[in-house]
Amino acid sequence: MRKSIVAAVTALAIAGGGAVTVVATPGTAQAAPASSKIKDKQRRLGEVYWYDAAKGFGYITYRLAGGAYGNLFTHHSLIEKPWKMEQGDIVSFIIAKGPAGYDVATGVKEIADA
Repeated sequence: MRKSIVAAVTALAIAGGGAVTVVATPGTAQAAPASSKIKDKQRRLGEVYWYDAAKGFGYITYRLAGGAYGNLFTHHSLIEKPWKMEQGDIVSFIIAKGPAGYDVATGVKEIADA
């Protein structure tokens, strides 16, 4: 089921115990795998653009400063609590450098329906 961004921000605010802007910081950073290096500890909101469970990877779209959009690669090993990730799911994540030097989404969490 597709979740609204407003519900996602509300759920993230409740989980973080405070006010949230579009680039949310819920107060606790998640550890990144040893193969990645966290760029910053801010949790961000995004939407699953494409994910193939059989292949174990996909892409998350998120809003950049200035209104543009970016896509980040994510792998099943970077998802905190695996669930049936589907296109349109709203997620929170941390941006890190992957082993190949590209930005990746790590600590990916599903934002539950609010």
